[in-house]
Amino acid sequence: SFAQTGKDGAKIVSVPGLVEWQFTGTNNGWTLANNLTGVTNPSTYDLTITGADPYMFSPAALAINAANLKYVTIRMQNSVIDNEGQLMWATVADPAMGTNGKSINFSLFLTHIGYNEYVIDLSAVAAWAGTITQLRLDPANNAAAGTTSIDYIRVTNQVIVNEYTYLTANAAAGTNTLTVANSGLNAHG
Repeated sequence: SFAQTGKDGAKIVSVPGLVEWQFTGTNNGWTLANNLTGVTNPSTYDLTITGADPYMFSPAALAINAANLKYVTIRMQNSVIDNEGQLMWATVADPAMGTNGKSINFSLFLTHIGYNEYVIDLSAVAAWAGTITQLRLDPANNAAAGTTSIDYIRVTNQVIVNEYTYLTANAAAGTNTLTVANSGLNAHG
């Protein structure tokens, strides 16, 4: 067990097997696959939605142990008129992306100017099982135009909340999504 102070003052305690992509000047192997263009800058991955059903893929062959890592956290800014994103995944046992229950929708703040953390609790999702080989992120489910910006994506064994966040919804409400909103307006504050 260890303790450290993470990005934005987050207190992180014992996070074995953390999988994280911080978009700091690199796309970290994420591929813009459908109706997205993007540019990385020193602190975020800025995306432009160019048509319906925009999505991107993580690097392949991730080998994420779903039994140990049950939360996906996406810190992003939603500047589109859409209040829903979607996460899909593929596994070793079922490599077809998003089939057989391997997807979940999550709520977004509608056209919000600040960055928010969207924490997706997959602990009760039966299809989040075995070895996860790849993720697909739809940063907006119903928008065909607009911009969004991603600071980081994490897959963890716990929810990490820092002193600059406040809770706006509860995963127990039936959506399997816990939304944590950051009060800062920039990517790291």
